[in-house]
Amino acid sequence: MSLEIHRDCKERLVASLSQHLETVTVSNKKFLDRQSAIPIALAEEVLPGQGNVKDQLDKYIGELPLFDFVYEQLCKELYEGQAYEADTGAQALSEIDGYENNQATAQRLIDDLDSLPWAYCLTLQFHNEISEEIFPILQNFTVCDELSFVKPDDIFLDEFPLTTGDDNKDSDVA
Repeated sequence: MSLEIHRDCKERLVASLSQHLETVTVSNKKFLDRQSAIPIALAEEVLPGQGNVKDQLDKYIGELPLFDFVYEQLCKELYEGQAYEADTGAQALSEIDGYENNQATAQRLIDDLDSLPWAYCLTLQFHNEISEEIFPILQNFTVCDELSFVKPDDIFLDEFPLTTGDDNKDSDVA
């Protein structure tokens, strides 16, 4: 299920966001300058002021859903996808590989926004002493629809690998 933002609204969002992405700068090819991104907030006016989409965006993101979503997505993408360059100062986002076309970047970001809500799976590893006591008793135990205790097997590890294959992402996971 997605937000299902109306097609005309999405087109206006893409046009507005594309225009405001022109002001966005990046330092060291990795860090988005928040001050330069503030004009993105002007595109908020295109979002519905009431109704289901507004209610969901408020619930999932907050008061400035478009700005917060776009800013956080770009920060995440740059951090994970770009190599730090100490000698590279501030430059336009559109000068970074993969972000040359503001229209295409805006379209992708609005499509991502419209795909909300996203589902996540969180796994926690118990210490051996705890798991050795719990899992012989519980095996795979479902507490409710959203919470289960699962002793990982090969199938589980294939579906939920402990690494992504991306060294930048994996380096942040302990």
